[in-house]
Amino acid sequence: MTLSPSDWLSSPVLPVVVVDDTDSALFVAGAFLEAGLSQIEITLRTPASLAAIEAVARRFPAMRVAAGTVLAPRQATAARDAGATLCVSPGFTAGLAQAMQSAGMPWIPGVATAGEVMRACEAGYGLLKFFPAMAAGGPAALEAIASAIRPARDGDLAFVPTGGVNLDNLPAWKATGCVAAVGGTWLARDSLVVSRAHASIVAAVREALAAWHAAT
Repeated sequence: MTLSPSDWLSSPVLPVVVVDDTDSALFVAGAFLEAGLSQIEITLRTPASLAAIEAVARRFPAMRVAAGTVLAPRQATAARDAGATLCVSPGFTAGLAQAMQSAGMPWIPGVATAGEVMRACEAGYGLLKFFPAMAAGGPAALEAIASAIRPARDGDLAFVPTGGVNLDNLPAWKATGCVAAVGGTWLARDSLVVSRAHASIVAAVREALAAWHAAT
């Protein structure tokens, strides 16, 4: 299964959120939509995650909802049934790949090395999560890996760096020329969600989108 950036991504920014309840998920999703962002990755890190995915998918049909931190094959079906239309994982395993195919779920598997990228490409995946992005070497490392592998794929290889990505280094990620979107938690930090800082989240999203489009 090959997932190209245009198949799912509607924006160069993919916000990654961790929520403890459905109300928080709905609050964040509403703020993102107001800011012009119609995609969200809700990580499967809390007991409320699947319920949050279901709530957002039902309340906001225009919002594309991804399930993040998918680690076990059974989670592919659970995420799909909750309303997610994409799964994202921090790594790649054959078991997860099979589960995604069986569930009919588009998937962005995680990679951190050239070998991992090659294995994911051999399995048919061309849109990959570069994780942990900064700890794995940052934009320079990703650019070096991509420059060695993309030519053999006629350029059909793109990444979503996540992990340490923020407003300050966003332009450097775009400059690699191989990033379809940046992922990160800074757009809806826990403190902003808990305090229901709607205006701050909207402003953060708009600032990130403007920074991406202004970068060369």
